[in-house]
Amino acid sequence: MHKRLIFSFFTAALFLGSCGIPSIPFIEPPEANSIPEYTSFSVSFKNAEDNNPLYFQGYALYYRFFSDQEKLATVVDSLASADDRSDLLAKEYRFLYQMEDNTGFPTEGYTPSKTMTIPVDLLDRNKTFNLTLDFNGDIVAAGDEINLFGTTITSSISGIFTDNILYVGRYIGQDREDDDNDVEVVKSFNEYAYSIDDADIPDDFNFDTNTLYLSVYVISFGQDTIGLSIFSKPVNLGKFQLNVNTL
Repeated sequence: MHKRLIFSFFTAALFLGSCGIPSIPFIEPPEANSIPEYTSFSVSFKNAEDNNPLYFQGYALYYRFFSDQEKLATVVDSLASADDRSDLLAKEYRFLYQMEDNTGFPTEGYTPSKTMTIPVDLLDRNKTFNLTLDFNGDIVAAGDEINLFGTTITSSISGIFTDNILYVGRYIGQDREDDDNDVEVVKSFNEYAYSIDDADIPDDFNFDTNTLYLSVYVISFGQDTIGLSIFSKPVNLGKFQLNVNTL
């Protein structure tokens, strides 16, 4: 009887293997160099250089605003054992978009990636380098308006990005005041970049407090051999306190 069970087990294993049931490639998450708690406006993490470059393609960043530190801490604690991007989405984290440039106004036809904030070229995927996310970049004048793009990602080695810098922003939606010319609305994390109507602002946020609390996570992103998206487990990149004003 015992021999029959062993034989049956190996027969089933061989059968499943011969059926061509695909295995899901595993990709490692990056490693945070530190996890700031309201002590900084920037954070850096190490490239996951041991990933298979044929599967791994880059990183996706996710964020969520909170009206107070206690609520943020409760959600972050609940994500301590998170295994997948779906855990972040279930907690209402939002994708952080890569922008075309620092103007904040995408040109006609430009569509930011909806799956990957930081693409890494095939030849760079196994290199050792750090990536730094900075929420405290300069505000640049844009005509009669204040341009709100100072949120950047930089690399510790050259060649990873064009001009060694990426601009990222919060996708809010579309401005439909002109039905014939919808405009994608993307904002940064700068002081004057907020409105009570923004989709990512907490419902219980009081603008009179002038303070938002921010949680950020990063995951490795890739594709398997048939083009399906694969993700690493989320990595906590810290907690941040941001000033908020309205124009």
